[in-house]
Amino acid sequence: GFGRLALADDQRPAPVFKDTAGHWADSSISKLAASGVLAGFPDGTFLPGQPVTRAQFAHALAAVLQWPAPENPANFKDNIPAWARPAVEKAVSRGVVTGYPDGTYRPDAGITRSEMAVMIDRALALPASDSKLTFLDRNNVPDFALNAVGRTAGAGILQGSEGYFNPTRGVSRAEMAVALARVLNWWTEHP
Repeated sequence: GFGRLALADDQRPAPVFKDTAGHWADSSISKLAASGVLAGFPDGTFLPGQPVTRAQFAHALAAVLQWPAPENPANFKDNIPAWARPAVEKAVSRGVVTGYPDGTYRPDAGITRSEMAVMIDRALALPASDSKLTFLDRNNVPDFALNAVGRTAGAGILQGSEGYFNPTRGVSRAEMAVALARVLNWWTEHP
């Protein structure tokens, strides 16, 4: 069998942030903060409008999907911060990120909504979607992300705003929280 199974009922209170009460992403932020996936800042804020970097998104995605440590380290020419290196290596080993042709990862670069769609699509191996992209700015979606945007939108993980996907816009911490909460839901419903 499986041996002994122990269940733990975590009674710790969920973190409460000064700047998320009433925010459209508050429930996702709270859910992921309570599970330890996302954290706020020492002053008690979450800063939901702050942009997300490539390293931050890889770190959060690896935490949500609970990826194991890879056997081989990733080799990039640029320096990846120590706090993000394990997550980036996990993402590389799973084919979720590859870096740039010049051999860099660019951990401090902001992540776009298109790049986020590609990472989520690769991480979840989403099934093909028959639905056509109906976003008003679908012609602005980069070719490398077109299928991923279609699949993540078709799975209900990424959505647009007022008919637009905004493919080249940066991702905020609030958007990341909502997307990752949906990733977690999809992942648990489609093992």
